Amino acid sequence: MLLGGIDLIPGFTVIGLVNGGTFALLAIGIVLIYRVSGVLNFAHGAVAMFSTFCAYQVSERWGQPAWLGLLAAIAMGMGLGYVIERFTIRPLADRTALVRTTVTIGWLLVLQEVAGIIWHKNAYHQAVKVIPLHRLFTAPGGAPVATDQFLMVIVALGLAAAVAAVLKVTSFGAQMRAVADDRTAARLWGIDVNRVTSASWVIGSGMAAVAGVLLTPRLNFDEV
Repeated sequence: MLLGGIDLIPGFTVIGLVNGGTFALLAIGIVLIYRVSGVLNFAHGAVAMFSTFCAYQVSERWGQPAWLGLLAAIAMGMGLGYVIERFTIRPLADRTALVRTTVTIGWLLVLQEVAGIIWHKNAYHQAVKVIPLHRLFTAPGGAPVATDQFLMVIVALGLAAAVAAVLKVTSFGAQMRAVADDRTAARLWGIDVNRVTSASWVIGSGMAAVAGVLLTPRLNFDEV
């Protein structure tokens, strides 16, 4: 029994890394938004869902290349992030964090309902294959590693490193850290707080869209 359990470790390690990459992409975006704006974005997953459906529409229904679908999803995610922050969060800047957080729950419900109207009340129909899906190599213990799994881990690590570099090295990253620490002091130092906050929503929502698209090969649903 012990050997049987040990034999399962490589397989579960692969699954854990892939799922961890997905959660990392989503978590980086939602933490970035929370730290800069102070709002826990409950609509983050809905933004990923809606953006992924846009990628499905472009690449599967319209027959365009998958990379174009991915770009459409990223554009939609970033656009949604901007709209949510600019028109529903920013006007409530003088209200409590609880009120602004409640607004994101409203966006969650709206995006779910709109997606249901456009694509009907069903899950993803077909995977958006950003790269060809096949076994890339076999991990120790015989656990297969597919191309989409490997891509998810690489993208998660790459974007995490990129965000860390921007925050630590660039002047805009310093502005983000200043706004996250003290919005009033940042404004007194001449930082455009609204611009920085909007950027955090745009970047975070774009990362949610990437995670949603890369996750579709792991979801097994049929066309209806």
